[in-house]
Amino acid sequence: LYQSCWTPEQRFAEHRAFEARHAAPHYPQAVAFANPPDPGRRLRIGYLSSDFHRHPVGRNLLPLVEAHDRDRVELAFYAHVATPDPVTARFQAAADLWRPVFGQSDAEVAAMIRADQVDVLVVLAARFDANRPIVAAYRPAPVQISLHDAATSGLSVIDAIITDRVMTPRRGTELFAERPIRLPSFYLHAPMAEAPPVAPPPMRRNGHTTFGSFNNPAKLSDATLALWAEVLRAVPRSRLRLKYKTWFATPSLARRVLDIMAGHGIAADRVDLSAEGGDTATHLSHYDAVDIALDPFPFTGSTTTFEALWMGVPVVTLPGDTMVSRWSASMLTAIGLSGLVA
Repeated sequence: LYQSCWTPEQRFAEHRAFEARHAAPHYPQAVAFANPPDPGRRLRIGYLSSDFHRHPVGRNLLPLVEAHDRDRVELAFYAHVATPDPVTARFQAAADLWRPVFGQSDAEVAAMIRADQVDVLVVLAARFDANRPIVAAYRPAPVQISLHDAATSGLSVIDAIITDRVMTPRRGTELFAERPIRLPSFYLHAPMAEAPPVAPPPMRRNGHTTFGSFNNPAKLSDATLALWAEVLRAVPRSRLRLKYKTWFATPSLARRVLDIMAGHGIAADRVDLSAEGGDTATHLSHYDAVDIALDPFPFTGSTTTFEALWMGVPVVTLPGDTMVSRWSASMLTAIGLSGLVA
C-alpha cells in the first residue's frame, strides 16, 4: 500500500494470494449457527482487535462504542491486548462481554466467538499490529465486517468493509472482496483535551512559510519527497519541517531525506529534521512551528492529519485511486475544506 506504481489489479491479486495461502485452508465446508432468530432481541456485536488501548484505532473506535444504542445492541470484545491501560479500562466498561484472547490460537478464538453467539463480528485493522484476520477464516459469525483496515482483506468470508463516499467513490478503480458500505463520513476522534492552545501561524514571526509533516517516515515515498521539493522551489524562502517521534535522529533516515531533496535542488539548510520526543501535549505543541502541513502519498495521514487540523494547521493532500490515499481528503471534505484537496 506504500507503493504508487502498482495497478489495482496487481494489488487485488496480492490480497487474493494472501487469502489462498493463509485463510482459505481454514474455510469451513458447511456453516450453521445457534444464534436465536428472534428479531426482538438485542443484536450481539463482537469486536476483535489488539488495539483496545492507547492506539489510533482504539482512539477512533472508542467514541463509536460509547455511543452504541445499548437498548438495541450488546457488545462483546475479543481483546488481544498484552498490556492494558486506562483506554482498555474504558472499553471494558462498555462491554457486556470481555474476552481476553492473548495467547490463544485463531481456531480457539473463533470457537469462542461462535459459542458466544455473536451476530456481527467486526474485525478491526486486520493487516496491522497484532490483529487476527485469520480468526474470520473460520466463519465464527453470520455477518463479518472489516473496519479501520487500509484496503480489502481479500477474504471471501468478510462480507463488508466500512468506508465513506470520499475514500471509496462508487466509480473508483480499487477492487474489494467485500461489499463497501459507504457512510456519509468515516473518521471519528474524540476532542483532544491534552492539546495546547492553537498558536498563530509562525510565518507571522518568521517572515517565511514553514511546511511540515509529522507522518511515519515509511510514508515518505520518493515521489512524495520529490513533489515537496517542487513545493519548496515554488515558494521562495520556505522551509520543510519533518518530525516523527525521535526517528529522524537515525543517520540513515536523515541522509535519505536530505539526499532526495538535494537531488531535486533543495539545500539541506531548508529542511529541519526534528528528533524531539515527549508526551502527546509536547508532540502537539510542535505544530506551532508549522504553517501548512503536507500530506504524503499514496499512503496518507490519518491520526496525523486529524492532529494537524486540531492544532489549526491546514493540511494539503493529493488523493489517489486507493482508500488509503483518500483518508485526508475524506476528513477535509467533512469539515468543509475540500479546497485543500489537490
